[in-house]
Amino acid sequence: MRLLLTLILTLTCLASRAQQPTEEEYRSRDDALWQTFSAQTDSLMRLIQAAEQPAIRDSLTSIYRALYDDVLQRNWQLALRYATVPGGLQRCFMVRAYIPDDSLRAALGRLPASLRRNRYAEAIRLHLRCRKIEPGGRIRDFTFRTPQGNRVRLSDYKGRQLLLLYGGLDCMGESGRKWLDKLYARTSREALEIVVYWPVESIGELQRTAAAYPMPFAQVSDMKGDVTPFKIYYQAQATPTCFFIGRDGKLLHKSEGLDPDRFEKLIEEGR
Repeated sequence: MRLLLTLILTLTCLASRAQQPTEEEYRSRDDALWQTFSAQTDSLMRLIQAAEQPAIRDSLTSIYRALYDDVLQRNWQLALRYATVPGGLQRCFMVRAYIPDDSLRAALGRLPASLRRNRYAEAIRLHLRCRKIEPGGRIRDFTFRTPQGNRVRLSDYKGRQLLLLYGGLDCMGESGRKWLDKLYARTSREALEIVVYWPVESIGELQRTAAAYPMPFAQVSDMKGDVTPFKIYYQAQATPTCFFIGRDGKLLHKSEGLDPDRFEKLIEEGR
């Protein structure tokens, strides 16, 4: 009888372990999700690029957007299902803006002891409790460091217009960097400042990044990497995410990617 009970308990424990999500399983499912999306959309993108009639191009683009919205939803749903493994928890943080707060709280409640103090778990908790910066609202002040180690605060720029970028000098390409360079050259520092925040983890990494993109304006970081409170309060994930801040310290405009026409209009209105 004792042997039978031991066997039952052993089999129960093994079955329980087999049902626990694993990092490998999450990675495999995540890869399969994006591979399927790529297979669905590669030929579609070629058709969009080749379409000569605007109506056909718009129709194909609508199909692409529907597929993209669907894969984004599947992406965060998969991350929630695997939030108890490091990769799934990290992805929950990356797509936090798409996930309902109640679902994030439930995911945090299911975390094993080994992940409860994980930096992505802490970042999600901050996301859930903090007041997000929205257009029309006042900015939250932060202290950063320059590659030379000098301290810079966002409040130092009050009284001037500020174009603040969350990374992205690499992503915007040469044309974007040239536009920023020309904008900086033809405006005065009393009127406009440009600052690029990099989500790096050391002064050395900031120095190397700034050296790779030598620009005349400030490049800064708080050295807190991917989980910096800056990106959480300002709801930034894509690079560049751009924030145009007025002289009074209010956020006037936010965009994923450069929005030159809108920035030019705001600069003119703020003269």
